Amino acid sequence: MVHSFWVPRLAGKTDLIPNKINSMWIQPERTGLFLGQCAKYCGTQHAKMLLRVYVDTPEEFDRWAQEKKGRRKRSNSLRRAIGLRANGLHQLPRDQWHRCMTCLIIAESAIFTIFVVAYLFYLGKDISGPTPRQVLELPILNSICLLSSSATITFALQSLRNGDLKRFNGWWLFTIALGAYFLIGTGREWQHLIHDKGLTIQTNLFGTTFYSLVGLHASHVIIGLLALLIVMVFAVSGLVRGCT
Repeated sequence: MVHSFWVPRLAGKTDLIPNKINSMWIQPERTGLFLGQCAKYCGTQHAKMLLRVYVDTPEEFDRWAQEKKGRRKRSNSLRRAIGLRANGLHQLPRDQWHRCMTCLIIAESAIFTIFVVAYLFYLGKDISGPTPRQVLELPILNSICLLSSSATITFALQSLRNGDLKRFNGWWLFTIALGAYFLIGTGREWQHLIHDKGLTIQTNLFGTTFYSLVGLHASHVIIGLLALLIVMVFAVSGLVRGCT
C-alpha cells in the first residue's frame, strides 16, 4: 500500500495499491470545500499529502469549467508564442539542452579568456608600483574552498538522483557555505590591497586588470550563490523531490 485517500466528511478511506485500480463513489449532501489527507504513512513527505475536494452545483461547475477552458487557451497561446510546451514546462530535447549549455560555456570561456589575456599582456608594463610580487599572496584557502564546491555540488546532485533529500540538503548547504567563504575571503583581500597596500583600480595597469578579472569572477560566484540559495529555500519548503 502506498497511499490512502480519505476525506472524512465525504467518504471512508480508499487505499491506493500499486498495479491495482480502485474506485470510489462520493455523493455529497451539500456544496463547499472538504479537506482530507493521506491516511497511511507514505514517506517523509506524508504530512504534506493533503487533499481538497470542491463540491459545486452543476451551474457553478459549468461556469468554472468554461473559465478554465478560456484560461487554458490563452495560456497555451502564450506558451506557443514563447516556445513552451502546453504542459507549462520548458522541455527542450536533450540535444538542444546540450547545445545551449555548450554555447553558454563557450561564451563564458571567451569572456574570461579576454580578461586573463589582458591581465597577462599588461603584467610588468607599469611605470609605477605596486607590483603583483609586492602585494599579492597565494590564496590557497580560497582556492581550496572554490574547487571543493565543485565536488560538494556533485555529491548533492548524486544524492538527489538517489532520492536522499536529507543528504542533498546537507551537501547543497555545504556548497553554499564554501561559496560564501570564498566571497568573504575575496572581500578581505580587496580590503587589504586597497587600505594597506594602496592598490586601487586606478593605481596602475596591474590594478585595473586585476580588479576587473577578479571582480568578473566574484560576480559569477555571487550569481551562482544566489541561485543556490533559491534552490535551498525550495528544498527546505519541500518543493524539491528526488529523481527515483
